[in-house]
Amino acid sequence: MILKILNSVIILVVLLFGNRYVDCGVLSQTKEQVSIVFTGEENGYLKPCGCTGGQLGGLVRRYEMIESLKADGHIILPVSLGDLSKSPDRQSEIKMETMLKAMDMMGYVVHNIGENDLAMDFGLLYYLCQMYNVEFISANIRFINNPEIEIKPYLIKTIRTKEFEFKVGFLGILSPFIVESELHNIEIVDPVKALGPLVEKVRNDVDILVLLAHSEGDDAEYIAGKLPEIDIIITGHGIEDPETSFKMVNDTLILSSGKYGKYAGIVKFYCEMDKWHILPGKDEKFVEIVPIDERFKRPSKADTFIDEYKNIVMQEDLLGQHQKVELGQGEQYKGNTACGLCHPDIFEHWKTTKHFRAYETLEKGGDQFDPECVKCHVVGLDYTTGFQDVRKTPELKDVGCESCHGFGSVHLADTSMPYKKMYKMECLKCHDPENSPHFDFPSYWEKIKHPVE
Repeated sequence: MILKILNSVIILVVLLFGNRYVDCGVLSQTKEQVSIVFTGEENGYLKPCGCTGGQLGGLVRRYEMIESLKADGHIILPVSLGDLSKSPDRQSEIKMETMLKAMDMMGYVVHNIGENDLAMDFGLLYYLCQMYNVEFISANIRFINNPEIEIKPYLIKTIRTKEFEFKVGFLGILSPFIVESELHNIEIVDPVKALGPLVEKVRNDVDILVLLAHSEGDDAEYIAGKLPEIDIIITGHGIEDPETSFKMVNDTLILSSGKYGKYAGIVKFYCEMDKWHILPGKDEKFVEIVPIDERFKRPSKADTFIDEYKNIVMQEDLLGQHQKVELGQGEQYKGNTACGLCHPDIFEHWKTTKHFRAYETLEKGGDQFDPECVKCHVVGLDYTTGFQDVRKTPELKDVGCESCHGFGSVHLADTSMPYKKMYKMECLKCHDPENSPHFDFPSYWEKIKHPVE
């Protein structure tokens, strides 16, 4: 057991203080033999939207990151923590299969099931289990009346070369405490009760034992305290910055990959005297957290999967099927030109801003049929009198007057009736941390504010 070989106090000092611990000459001179690469909680995040720079994540970049490791001679075991999907709708189904196709090509070994994955149609889960080489695992999920869904409680992966044999045991659990809605025909067993017999069964057959825990950090610490035979727990739910989530409970290392696939964690191992150890990397830390950023954006095979996804979204007309709600009686979106008739100076100023070309950026990226993208580049997509498509409602494309000030029909019918004032919260609906990570209201406001009449 790798972490039991090293004194736990020394491990903790290295983990917390990095390169201030210098008595590790043997480790620093040894090249890694195998790396576990872990990601998770994509929640349908296939790619950065590209509206601003500095965005992280995306399947294409992740593919290039993994390929760069392979090019350096690494033997890698990519694993997924769970929640490929976001919600049980058709677009999420397409995204989930797109991700699994790409992960299969990247060589992913296992996918631990998250609560959003469970919310998907059982037929889809069965299909995905059969179609791809990525094994779905969970030790504490029971499918009642659906035994055909093949979810393994654990997986042992063996790496054999001329120089060594390395066995890794992967376990997976879903914490019942993060499942917010009732799941029909699914039972979630207490994780410790489910894991106990499996740990006892697997422990002596592997060099290291890794638990993929779709759970809060406190749950992972509890499991580590109850089952110290586990070497590494990869966990996290909603963690923004995985760099700050490292913990040690006794001899068990607890790590996180963060959410939306923005980061990948890498743990490297080497063999010495027939025993396997974690190889400290940069600053002598036992895990390297890699931002999936623009360094890795190059044309690759993974681009094909993104193109296929866009084609399916277009062919199935998900934009036309987007759910809309009714406004009140007489409440309608009228379009930017209608506003410009009475506010010409403001209208001309708007045409000098990036909001005026918001829809054009979608067309350049081929995203003009994707409702998740279109929503923030047009007026009123969520409403029956809002944007339909560029042919039916061209006057409502781009981020226009009514994006900020609300539907204009009431004001147009009676100009004594004021239109809605602009508030910062309107900006945050689209300029969120994922799509606009560097959004700063005062500086962004200066770029789009119009003349005062």
